[in-house]
Amino acid sequence: MYEFKRGKIASIRHVITPQLNLSYKPDFNTQIFGYYGPNGTYGAYSPYEIGVYGQPSIGEQGLIGLSLGNNVEMKVRDKRDTTGTGLRKVSLIDQLTIGGSYNVAADSLRFSQITISGRTTLFKNLGVNFSTALDPYAAVNNVRINQTAWSVNKKLLRLSGANLALNLNLRPKDKSVVKKNLTPDEEEVLKKKAANPDLFVDFNLPYTLNISYNLNYNPAALGTEFSPKVTQTLNFSGDLKITGKTKLGFSSGYDFINKEIAFTSLDIYRDLHCWELSANWIPFGFRKSYNINIRVKASVLQDLKLTRRRSWQDLQ
Repeated sequence: MYEFKRGKIASIRHVITPQLNLSYKPDFNTQIFGYYGPNGTYGAYSPYEIGVYGQPSIGEQGLIGLSLGNNVEMKVRDKRDTTGTGLRKVSLIDQLTIGGSYNVAADSLRFSQITISGRTTLFKNLGVNFSTALDPYAAVNNVRINQTAWSVNKKLLRLSGANLALNLNLRPKDKSVVKKNLTPDEEEVLKKKAANPDLFVDFNLPYTLNISYNLNYNPAALGTEFSPKVTQTLNFSGDLKITGKTKLGFSSGYDFINKEIAFTSLDIYRDLHCWELSANWIPFGFRKSYNINIRVKASVLQDLKLTRRRSWQDLQ
């Protein structure tokens, strides 16, 4: 812990949590070798591979794993405290983990990849998640070989994957007045909302917006047709309160690598007092379709509804 007697920062706290894991797994190999391959070539099969529980694991493992967890936070002067002695806690890194393992039972490639992952929150509503994998061994045609990365490429570690994800959630504060004495029907509705929040529309919030950005690097997918080396996507969803009883929901995104718009969906909800109207429209793409429902709110009459639907198979 580092202490600052002056300035806005009162103290910085860094907590390290080491973990040591030991595990052993015997070899449950049930493969039978012989001329069982395609066209009578030499190969192997297991009598359990088509069973209900599948084939047992192959290979003996004796793992020694070590990981280090890091949390960093600081205390700053709280401007809202008129006494000047109040402090406010600010998290810098929620969890930064570094880990790897060593297989004492293996005859080669005993060191695993070194994984580094972490998460933090910026500006109270921007979540940042990152992860990377570093391999001490070199690779040929995306397959690890029993030679260190230093002996082949003069690099201490080889980057074998990385990911960065940003999530931004924007929603105003709910200024609605909470009732203290609720009727039995209102209590039942609140319980249903808590159990299934996605099935109810909250008209107390004028808008909600969720934006996520994902950047992924995978060298093992280099040269393949369906898994590009780098993927970069932006997705967003939310809803907008148009009137006191009408809301518009939306969901879409964009693929920067393929330069295509992702799956897009529009939803409309209208409160008709004892009835409710909901509509879903997929305007373009392979799943182009629409669905309109008018139904009674009461749960005892949930089967009383009128539906108009055109699926993507009907519109082909």
